[in-house]
Amino acid sequence: MLKPQIKRQLVIFSILTAVSLLVLGVYYLRLPTLAGVGQYSLKADLPEAGGLYKTANVTYRGTIIGRVTSVEPTETGAQATFQISSKYKIPVDTSANVHSVSAIGEQYLDLVSADNPSQYLKAGQTITKSTVPSAIGPALDTANRGLAALPTGKISSLLDETATAVGGLGPSLQRLVDATQAIVGDFKANLDDVDAIVEKSAPIIESQTQSGDAIHQWARNLNVLASQAASREDTVKHIVSDLPPLIDQVHTVFSETKDSLPQLMANMAILTEMSKRYNRNTEQVLVFLPQAGSITQTVTATYPGRGSIGVALGAFPGPIFPVPVPGLSLNSPPPCFTGFLPASEWRAFADTSPAELPDVACRIP
Repeated sequence: MLKPQIKRQLVIFSILTAVSLLVLGVYYLRLPTLAGVGQYSLKADLPEAGGLYKTANVTYRGTIIGRVTSVEPTETGAQATFQISSKYKIPVDTSANVHSVSAIGEQYLDLVSADNPSQYLKAGQTITKSTVPSAIGPALDTANRGLAALPTGKISSLLDETATAVGGLGPSLQRLVDATQAIVGDFKANLDDVDAIVEKSAPIIESQTQSGDAIHQWARNLNVLASQAASREDTVKHIVSDLPPLIDQVHTVFSETKDSLPQLMANMAILTEMSKRYNRNTEQVLVFLPQAGSITQTVTATYPGRGSIGVALGAFPGPIFPVPVPGLSLNSPPPCFTGFLPASEWRAFADTSPAELPDVACRIP
Protein backbone atom coordinates (compact mmCIF):
# COMPACT_ATOMS: atom_id res chain seq x y z
CA MET A 1 0.00 0.00 0.00
CA LEU A 2 1.20 3.44 -0.90
CA LYS A 3 1.17 6.00 1.75
CA PRO A 4 -1.18 8.97 1.26
CA GLN A 5 1.80 11.33 1.05
CA ILE A 6 3.30 9.33 -1.80
CA LYS A 7 -0.06 9.28 -3.58
CA ARG A 8 -0.34 13.05 -3.30
CA GLN A 9 3.20 13.43 -4.68
CA LEU A 10 2.40 11.15 -7.62
CA VAL A 11 -0.76 13.12 -8.39
CA ILE A 12 1.16 16.42 -8.28
CA PHE A 13 3.94 15.05 -10.52
CA SER A 14 1.33 13.68 -12.96
CA ILE A 15 -0.36 17.08 -13.16
CA LEU A 16 2.98 18.84 -13.69
CA THR A 17 3.93 16.31 -16.37
CA ALA A 18 0.63 16.81 -18.18
CA VAL A 19 0.99 20.60 -18.05
CA SER A 20 4.60 20.37 -19.28
CA LEU A 21 3.62 18.11 -22.16
CA LEU A 22 0.77 20.45 -23.04
CA VAL A 23 3.05 23.50 -23.05
CA LEU A 24 5.70 21.60 -25.01
CA GLY A 25 3.22 20.45 -27.63
CA VAL A 26 1.41 23.78 -28.03
CA TYR A 27 4.19 26.35 -27.77
CA TYR A 28 7.32 24.49 -28.82
CA LEU A 29 6.28 21.60 -31.04
CA ARG A 30 3.37 23.65 -32.43
CA LEU A 31 1.16 20.60 -32.68
CA PRO A 32 -2.01 22.64 -33.41
CA THR A 33 -0.20 24.39 -36.24
CA LEU A 34 0.98 21.08 -37.66
CA ALA A 35 -2.56 19.81 -37.44
CA GLY A 36 -3.81 22.88 -39.31
CA VAL A 37 -5.78 24.31 -36.44
CA GLY A 38 -6.19 28.07 -36.89
CA GLN A 39 -4.19 27.97 -40.13
CA TYR A 40 -4.88 28.25 -43.85
CA SER A 41 -2.65 27.36 -46.80
CA LEU A 42 -1.42 29.51 -49.66
CA LYS A 43 0.92 28.83 -52.57
CA ALA A 44 3.54 30.89 -54.36
CA ASP A 45 4.97 30.30 -57.84
CA LEU A 46 8.73 30.96 -57.85
CA PRO A 47 11.12 31.19 -60.83
CA GLU A 48 13.34 28.77 -58.88
CA ALA A 49 13.57 27.43 -55.34
CA GLY A 50 16.26 29.97 -54.45
CA GLY A 51 17.38 27.91 -51.45
CA LEU A 52 13.94 27.96 -49.81
CA TYR A 53 13.29 24.85 -47.71
CA LYS A 54 10.55 23.20 -45.70
CA THR A 55 9.84 24.78 -42.26
CA ALA A 56 11.29 28.13 -43.44
CA ASN A 57 9.66 31.19 -41.90
CA VAL A 58 6.99 33.19 -43.71
CA THR A 59 6.93 36.89 -42.81
CA TYR A 60 4.58 39.78 -43.54
CA ARG A 61 5.63 43.34 -42.70
CA GLY A 62 8.47 42.04 -40.54
CA THR A 63 6.31 39.62 -38.51
CA ILE A 64 6.53 35.83 -38.69
CA ILE A 65 3.04 34.67 -39.64
CA GLY A 66 3.61 31.09 -40.77
CA ARG A 67 5.86 28.32 -42.05
CA VAL A 68 6.68 26.77 -45.41
CA THR A 69 5.25 23.26 -45.56
CA SER A 70 6.68 22.13 -48.91
CA VAL A 71 8.72 23.25 -51.93
CA GLU A 72 8.02 21.32 -55.13
CA PRO A 73 9.60 21.70 -58.59
CA THR A 74 7.37 22.72 -61.51
CA GLU A 75 7.79 23.15 -65.26
CA THR A 76 8.41 26.89 -64.86
CA GLY A 77 10.42 26.83 -61.61
CA ALA A 78 9.18 25.88 -58.17
CA GLN A 79 6.04 26.16 -56.07
CA ALA A 80 6.13 26.81 -52.34
CA THR A 81 3.21 25.84 -50.13
CA PHE A 82 2.95 27.52 -46.76
CA GLN A 83 0.54 27.84 -43.86
CA ILE A 84 -0.17 31.09 -42.09
CA SER A 85 -2.24 32.01 -39.07
CA SER A 86 -5.91 32.66 -39.72
CA LYS A 87 -5.72 36.03 -37.97
CA TYR A 88 -3.57 37.43 -40.79
CA LYS A 89 -5.18 38.48 -44.08
CA ILE A 90 -2.95 38.73 -47.14
CA PRO A 91 -3.93 41.24 -49.91
CA VAL A 92 -4.44 39.92 -53.42
CA ASP A 93 -1.63 42.08 -54.87
CA THR A 94 1.00 40.50 -52.61
CA SER A 95 4.31 39.33 -54.03
CA ALA A 96 6.38 36.51 -52.50
CA ASN A 97 10.09 37.31 -52.21
CA VAL A 98 12.76 34.88 -51.07
CA HIS A 99 15.44 36.49 -48.89
CA SER A 100 18.45 35.35 -46.88
CA VAL A 101 18.52 35.68 -43.11
CA SER A 102 22.29 35.27 -42.93
CA ALA A 103 25.33 34.68 -45.11
CA ILE A 104 25.19 30.91 -44.61
CA GLY A 105 22.10 30.65 -46.79
CA GLU A 106 19.17 30.46 -44.35
CA GLN A 107 16.23 31.58 -46.46
CA TYR A 108 12.75 32.84 -45.62
CA LEU A 109 9.67 33.88 -47.60
CA ASP A 110 8.67 37.54 -47.30
CA LEU A 111 5.19 38.63 -48.39
CA VAL A 112 5.09 42.23 -49.62
CA SER A 113 1.99 44.24 -50.55
CA ALA A 114 2.18 47.67 -52.18
CA ASP A 115 -1.30 48.84 -51.15
CA ASN A 116 -4.03 47.93 -48.70
CA PRO A 117 -6.86 46.62 -50.90
CA SER A 118 -10.20 45.42 -49.63
CA GLN A 119 -9.76 42.00 -51.27
CA TYR A 120 -7.66 39.30 -49.67
CA LEU A 121 -6.38 35.89 -50.66
CA LYS A 122 -8.41 32.86 -49.72
CA ALA A 123 -7.18 29.43 -48.69
CA GLY A 124 -5.60 27.51 -51.56
CA GLN A 125 -5.00 30.53 -53.81
CA THR A 126 -1.61 31.07 -55.49
CA ILE A 127 0.64 34.14 -55.45
CA THR A 128 2.05 34.59 -58.95
CA LYS A 129 4.41 37.55 -58.39
CA SER A 130 7.69 36.49 -56.82
CA THR A 131 11.45 37.06 -56.76
CA VAL A 132 14.42 35.03 -55.60
CA PRO A 133 17.93 36.23 -54.64
CA SER A 134 20.78 35.94 -57.10
CA ALA A 135 22.87 32.83 -56.67
CA ILE A 136 26.09 33.52 -54.77
CA GLY A 137 27.95 30.61 -56.37
CA PRO A 138 28.36 32.12 -59.88
CA ALA A 139 29.39 35.44 -58.34
CA LEU A 140 32.09 33.71 -56.28
CA ASP A 141 33.26 31.78 -59.35
CA THR A 142 33.54 35.01 -61.33
CA ALA A 143 35.46 36.69 -58.53
CA ASN A 144 37.77 33.68 -58.28
CA ARG A 145 38.45 33.76 -62.02
CA GLY A 146 39.15 37.48 -61.83
CA LEU A 147 41.64 37.01 -59.00
CA ALA A 148 43.26 34.10 -60.81
CA ALA A 149 43.79 36.31 -63.87
CA LEU A 150 45.89 38.77 -61.86
CA PRO A 151 49.64 38.26 -62.30
CA THR A 152 50.97 37.07 -58.97
CA GLY A 153 54.26 38.89 -59.47
CA LYS A 154 52.57 42.30 -59.71
CA ILE A 155 50.21 41.96 -56.76
CA SER A 156 52.94 42.91 -54.30
CA SER A 157 53.82 45.94 -56.44
CA LEU A 158 50.16 46.91 -56.52
CA LEU A 159 49.94 46.67 -52.73
CA ASP A 160 53.14 48.72 -52.32
CA GLU A 161 51.88 51.43 -54.69
CA THR A 162 48.52 51.47 -52.91
CA ALA A 163 50.25 51.87 -49.55
CA THR A 164 52.35 54.69 -50.98
CA ALA A 165 49.28 56.37 -52.46
CA VAL A 166 47.23 56.36 -49.25
CA GLY A 167 50.12 56.72 -46.82
CA GLY A 168 49.81 59.79 -44.63
CA LEU A 169 46.22 60.44 -45.69
CA GLY A 170 44.75 59.63 -42.28
CA PRO A 171 43.46 63.17 -41.54
CA SER A 172 42.08 63.52 -45.07
CA LEU A 173 40.33 60.16 -44.84
CA GLN A 174 38.92 61.18 -41.46
CA ARG A 175 37.52 64.36 -43.00
CA LEU A 176 36.08 62.27 -45.83
CA VAL A 177 34.38 59.95 -43.32
CA ASP A 178 33.03 62.92 -41.36
CA ALA A 179 31.70 64.52 -44.54
CA THR A 180 30.11 61.20 -45.55
CA GLN A 181 28.41 60.94 -42.17
CA ALA A 182 27.13 64.49 -42.57
CA ILE A 183 25.74 63.62 -46.00
CA VAL A 184 24.06 60.52 -44.59
CA GLY A 185 22.54 62.66 -41.85
CA ASP A 186 21.20 65.06 -44.45
CA PHE A 187 19.75 62.14 -46.39
CA LYS A 188 18.06 60.90 -43.23
CA ALA A 189 16.60 64.35 -42.57
CA ASN A 190 15.24 64.49 -46.14
CA LEU A 191 14.20 60.86 -46.42
CA ASP A 192 10.83 61.65 -48.01
CA ASP A 193 12.48 63.63 -50.82
CA VAL A 194 15.04 60.85 -51.36
CA ASP A 195 12.24 58.28 -51.58
CA ALA A 196 10.46 60.47 -54.14
CA ILE A 197 13.65 60.70 -56.21
CA VAL A 198 14.09 56.93 -56.11
CA GLU A 199 10.47 56.33 -57.11
CA LYS A 200 10.73 58.76 -60.03
CA SER A 201 14.10 57.43 -61.25
CA ALA A 202 12.50 54.58 -63.22
CA PRO A 203 12.40 56.54 -66.54
CA ILE A 204 16.09 57.42 -66.16
CA ILE A 205 17.04 53.82 -65.49
CA GLU A 206 14.89 52.71 -68.43
CA SER A 207 16.67 55.19 -70.70
CA GLN A 208 20.01 53.75 -69.60
CA THR A 209 18.73 50.27 -70.39
CA GLN A 210 17.69 51.41 -73.86
CA SER A 211 21.14 52.98 -74.32
CA GLY A 212 22.89 49.64 -73.81
CA ASP A 213 24.45 49.62 -77.28
CA ALA A 214 25.78 53.15 -76.85
CA ILE A 215 27.23 52.24 -73.45
CA HIS A 216 28.93 49.18 -74.94
CA GLN A 217 30.39 51.34 -77.72
CA TRP A 218 31.58 53.84 -75.12
CA ALA A 219 33.25 51.02 -73.18
CA ARG A 220 34.98 49.78 -76.34
CA ASN A 221 36.19 53.30 -77.12
CA LEU A 222 37.45 53.61 -73.56
CA ASN A 223 39.35 50.35 -73.99
CA VAL A 224 40.93 51.65 -77.19
CA LEU A 225 41.85 54.89 -75.43
CA ALA A 226 43.43 52.98 -72.56
CA SER A 227 45.42 50.85 -75.01
CA GLN A 228 46.68 53.94 -76.82
CA ALA A 229 47.60 55.55 -73.51
CA ALA A 230 49.52 52.43 -72.52
CA SER A 231 51.42 52.47 -75.83
CA ARG A 232 52.34 56.13 -75.24
CA GLU A 233 53.37 55.81 -71.63
CA ASP A 234 56.19 58.36 -71.91
CA THR A 235 53.85 61.00 -73.33
CA VAL A 236 51.29 60.35 -70.61
CA LYS A 237 53.98 60.66 -67.93
CA HIS A 238 55.15 63.91 -69.50
CA ILE A 239 51.60 65.27 -69.47
CA VAL A 240 51.13 64.24 -65.85
CA SER A 241 54.43 65.85 -64.86
CA ASP A 242 53.47 69.09 -66.64
CA LEU A 243 50.01 69.16 -65.12
CA PRO A 244 50.93 70.68 -61.69
CA PRO A 245 52.71 73.72 -63.25
CA LEU A 246 49.72 74.22 -65.53
CA ILE A 247 47.37 74.12 -62.56
CA ASP A 248 49.59 76.62 -60.75
CA GLN A 249 49.49 78.97 -63.74
CA VAL A 250 45.72 78.71 -63.99
CA HIS A 251 45.48 79.39 -60.27
CA THR A 252 47.75 82.41 -60.68
CA VAL A 253 45.63 83.77 -63.54
CA PHE A 254 42.44 83.44 -61.54
CA SER A 255 44.12 84.96 -58.48
CA GLU A 256 45.26 87.98 -60.49
CA THR A 257 41.87 88.47 -62.10
CA LYS A 258 39.70 87.79 -59.07
CA ASP A 259 39.02 91.53 -58.67
CA SER A 260 38.25 92.31 -62.31
CA LEU A 261 36.58 89.02 -63.21
CA PRO A 262 33.29 89.80 -61.41
CA GLN A 263 33.10 93.14 -63.23
CA LEU A 264 33.80 91.37 -66.53
CA MET A 265 31.06 88.84 -65.84
CA ALA A 266 28.67 91.67 -64.95
CA ASN A 267 29.50 93.41 -68.24
CA MET A 268 28.99 90.13 -70.08
CA ALA A 269 25.58 89.87 -68.45
CA ILE A 270 24.74 93.33 -69.79
CA LEU A 271 25.92 92.33 -73.27
CA THR A 272 23.90 89.14 -73.06
CA GLU A 273 20.81 91.12 -72.12
CA MET A 274 21.42 93.50 -75.02
CA SER A 275 21.81 90.57 -77.41
CA LYS A 276 18.44 89.29 -76.21
CA ARG A 277 16.87 92.67 -76.94
CA TYR A 278 18.47 92.88 -80.42
CA ASN A 279 17.97 89.24 -81.25
CA ARG A 280 15.97 89.88 -84.44
CA ASN A 281 18.44 92.53 -85.65
CA THR A 282 21.36 90.18 -85.07
CA GLU A 283 19.59 87.43 -86.97
CA GLN A 284 18.97 89.84 -89.88
CA VAL A 285 22.66 90.81 -89.98
CA LEU A 286 23.75 87.17 -89.94
CA VAL A 287 21.30 86.37 -92.73
CA PHE A 288 22.58 89.29 -94.86
CA LEU A 289 26.31 88.54 -94.38
CA PRO A 290 26.49 85.73 -96.99
CA GLN A 291 24.64 87.92 -99.51
CA ALA A 292 26.99 90.84 -98.79
CA GLY A 293 29.97 88.56 -99.38
CA SER A 294 28.49 87.47 -102.67
CA ILE A 295 28.00 91.11 -103.71
CA THR A 296 31.59 91.97 -102.76
CA GLN A 297 32.91 89.02 -104.71
CA THR A 298 30.86 90.09 -107.74
CA VAL A 299 32.17 93.66 -107.56
CA THR A 300 35.85 92.77 -107.15
CA ALA A 301 36.14 89.61 -109.21
CA THR A 302 34.73 90.84 -112.55
CA TYR A 303 37.78 92.96 -113.38
CA PRO A 304 40.86 92.08 -111.33
CA GLY A 305 42.47 95.15 -109.75
CA ARG A 306 39.35 97.34 -109.86
CA GLY A 307 35.77 97.36 -108.57
CA SER A 308 33.03 97.10 -111.18
CA ILE A 309 30.13 99.19 -109.88
CA GLY A 310 28.22 98.72 -113.13
CA VAL A 311 27.82 94.98 -112.56
CA ALA A 312 26.70 95.49 -108.97
CA LEU A 313 24.16 98.13 -109.94
CA GLY A 314 22.89 95.96 -112.76
CA ALA A 315 22.26 93.15 -110.32
CA PHE A 316 19.51 95.23 -108.70
CA PRO A 317 17.38 96.68 -111.58
CA GLY A 318 14.88 99.26 -110.51
CA PRO A 319 13.68 102.82 -111.15
CA ILE A 320 17.16 104.32 -110.54
CA PHE A 321 19.22 101.75 -112.48
CA PRO A 322 16.75 100.03 -114.79
CA VAL A 323 19.58 98.40 -116.76
CA PRO A 324 23.15 97.44 -115.89
CA VAL A 325 25.75 100.25 -116.12
CA PRO A 326 28.72 98.52 -117.75
CA GLY A 327 31.22 101.45 -117.88
CA LEU A 328 31.05 102.64 -114.27
CA SER A 329 33.93 101.14 -112.32
CA LEU A 330 36.49 101.99 -109.65
CA ASN A 331 40.27 102.16 -110.14
CA SER A 332 39.89 102.19 -113.92
CA PRO A 333 42.21 103.75 -114.87
CA PRO A 334 44.25 103.65 -111.63
CA PRO A 335 45.17 107.04 -110.05
CA CYS A 336 48.47 108.70 -111.03
CA PHE A 337 51.00 109.35 -108.22
CA THR A 338 54.09 109.96 -110.39
CA GLY A 339 55.18 113.64 -110.35
CA PHE A 340 53.41 114.51 -107.09
CA LEU A 341 54.89 115.04 -103.64
CA PRO A 342 55.33 111.89 -101.61
CA ALA A 343 53.20 111.53 -98.51
CA SER A 344 56.16 112.26 -96.22
CA GLU A 345 56.43 115.83 -97.70
CA TRP A 346 52.78 116.76 -97.44
CA ARG A 347 51.95 119.80 -95.32
CA ALA A 348 50.02 119.31 -92.15
CA PHE A 349 46.31 119.87 -92.50
CA ALA A 350 46.39 122.44 -89.71
CA ASP A 351 49.03 124.54 -91.53
CA THR A 352 47.07 127.30 -93.32
CA SER A 353 49.99 129.69 -94.01
CA PRO A 354 50.67 130.78 -97.65
CA ALA A 355 53.10 128.57 -99.55
CA GLU A 356 54.45 128.39 -103.08
CA LEU A 357 52.80 125.94 -105.36
CA PRO A 358 55.27 123.28 -106.35
CA ASP A 359 55.57 122.23 -109.96
CA VAL A 360 53.58 119.08 -109.60
CA ALA A 361 51.71 117.24 -112.30
CA CYS A 362 51.23 113.72 -113.54
CA ARG A 363 54.50 112.67 -115.17
CA ILE A 364 53.25 109.47 -116.73
CA PRO A 365 53.73 109.86 -120.52
